[in-house]
Amino acid sequence: MRVLLVPLIALVLTACAAPLPKAMQNSDHPLVGRIWQPATQSFVSALNARRQIINADYVLLGEKHDNSSHHELQAAAVRDLIAAGKKPLVAFEMIDRGQTKNLMAYLAGQPKNADDLGTALDWGKTGWPDWRYYAPIADAAIKSGLPLAPANFPRAKVRELGRKGYAALDAAFVDRLALETPLPEALNTALMEEMFQSHCQMMPRKHLSAVVRIQRARDAIMADTLAARDNAVLIAGGGHTRNDRGVPYYLRRLKPHSTILSVGYIEVDAAATKPTGYAAITGTPQLPFDLVWFTPRLDSEDPCKKFAPQ
Repeated sequence: MRVLLVPLIALVLTACAAPLPKAMQNSDHPLVGRIWQPATQSFVSALNARRQIINADYVLLGEKHDNSSHHELQAAAVRDLIAAGKKPLVAFEMIDRGQTKNLMAYLAGQPKNADDLGTALDWGKTGWPDWRYYAPIADAAIKSGLPLAPANFPRAKVRELGRKGYAALDAAFVDRLALETPLPEALNTALMEEMFQSHCQMMPRKHLSAVVRIQRARDAIMADTLAARDNAVLIAGGGHTRNDRGVPYYLRRLKPHSTILSVGYIEVDAAATKPTGYAAITGTPQLPFDLVWFTPRLDSEDPCKKFAPQ
């Protein structure tokens, strides 16, 4: 038995250490690595983008969750802020407030890195992509003594939101973020359509109002998390970091005199070789970010094929 056990252990360890999938598709696309500034309808250099990141009070870094290129760029942005002498709060959409105790306990142990933070957070049960995607971001923060924060609701609260609406939340929070105030009609209609499309047109439209309330509440709680500090970074999906109706919409209410920079990391499409060709995916005439950083694609698989069995 002992002879057989050693190779078996080696096999398990090798499997655990399997490299993360790299985003390689369309890596020769003319937009890969380029940074578009929608407000000026022009490209900017990486140096210019870094300066904007360093000079902002709040930096919102919008990813596609399973694209390693996006996480590498997020980690680089955090390191740039550290190199510039900044000490921002680093908040994660992927860590919810129900995990606060475990997060604080881990940090109280004065870890040298973030390697074991995923284990401390029981990451494998969260449904998010492999912790190794996010570890370099948290690692940069921990090594420089930056505070980390959960930025999302626990799942139980999300379910309650779906049933009760904003009555599930603290009344003072709802009032502070003006959640009972409807979005402008055009924004609300666009958000409803985004939720319908993001659920692969499989969710009955009659249920979309509840989904929209959840999305708005999540954007609001992330904004509230950032606003607790005068300097913060948000790691979140691109839908949350868009300027028109995402986290910046609520953060501007809380911090009207602060500089907010929204960065959207977007995978290139072989059929779209100009930045203006990507606005359609956001349902807007112009990409709703301050900066758009183009990256290779992870894969071309239709995400709705994965979603259908659910």
